[in-house]
Amino acid sequence: MPHTLKPPRSVHRPAALRAWLGAGAMVIAAAGLMGPGNALADVYDQVLRPLQAGQTAQARERAELHLQKYPRDVQMQLILAQVMDAQDQLPQAVATLEALAASYPELPEVHNNLAVLQARQGRLDAALQSLHSALRTRPGYTLALENLGDVHTRLAQQAYERARQTQPSLPRLAQKLEQSRQVLGAHP
Repeated sequence: MPHTLKPPRSVHRPAALRAWLGAGAMVIAAAGLMGPGNALADVYDQVLRPLQAGQTAQARERAELHLQKYPRDVQMQLILAQVMDAQDQLPQAVATLEALAASYPELPEVHNNLAVLQARQGRLDAALQSLHSALRTRPGYTLALENLGDVHTRLAQQAYERARQTQPSLPRLAQKLEQSRQVLGAHP
């Protein structure tokens, strides 16, 4: 489901470090893991700045160097998954997030980020499961709720497309299909 999940609004530090950039669909915040004014924020900026400038090799190198010293730094692992995604290494980014979700099931951002990538892979059922995991840990997580709606809309769109194949002359199916496309934007 390429580009159907909406990008997050910018999230400001320190409550949550940043919004996921790249294709714009993931939140990399791990709220509560760091306090205000933490010196690690500069370390993250040293990776995020080159990433935002399209210098993915430099960003990855910095992230991996940091993770050699601090392998349990969840925030940097989330950033590394973002770098992998920006380097068109979607399977590696998914694997990184799956490992994080298994290790830190209490972090809804990890599940939301994983769901976004799973949806981009066309794995909508897996994306639904990940979003439900995010919402079990934080029921009012707005971005995960929005993404859940987008995944359900994409599933509805697929059902309407299949129904139209069986009865292409039904105008209500064409109308519903068009409405679902409008909800998701211009994406087919």
